Amino acid sequence: MKQVGVAGISPDAEPSPGRLARVADYARRHGVTTIFFGSSIDPKLADTVAREIRARTAVLDPVEGVRAGDDYLSVMRRNAAALHAGLGCA
Repeated sequence: MKQVGVAGISPDAEPSPGRLARVADYARRHGVTTIFFGSSIDPKLADTVAREIRARTAVLDPVEGVRAGDDYLSVMRRNAAALHAGLGCA
């Protein structure tokens, strides 16, 4: 599995249209079926790429994004479930 970032190092930076096109092309060529994005990130970029390649999106939570009532293990279980479903694990 290879991770390809849409926005780069800064989560606040907007990628260029060319960058989005290159990511979508890469995803299409490699049969990507799920675009993952962090819960603290605006989903519009992931949605755009997913629509372009007819994929779905899934949220991964960073540890620092723990919600009320969550703990580290519950966040990691939720991430594992999202990865399991998104990657088509048996």
